[in-house]
Amino acid sequence: MLEDLASGVHFEPNSGDIEDFQSFIHDRQDNVISHSDWLQIDEMERAAGEARGRPRVKFTSVDAMLDALKNYGE
Repeated sequence: MLEDLASGVHFEPNSGDIEDFQSFIHDRQDNVISHSDWLQIDEMERAAGEARGRPRVKFTSVDAMLDALKNYGE
């Protein structure tokens, strides 16, 4: 975002429509984490922690987190 801003490229929405914003983000970033995704990640980390007698076990890499998210609920 800072690179875009420095080069004069930034989002100027034509409307306040959430779909416009989501489209803008997804066009620029493949791995977007939504609030719903974050809640699923939180649930998985807490479940992993409970199994080990801890409050949570955090994912240690973005790839592991994204892979777990893809397989969530299977």
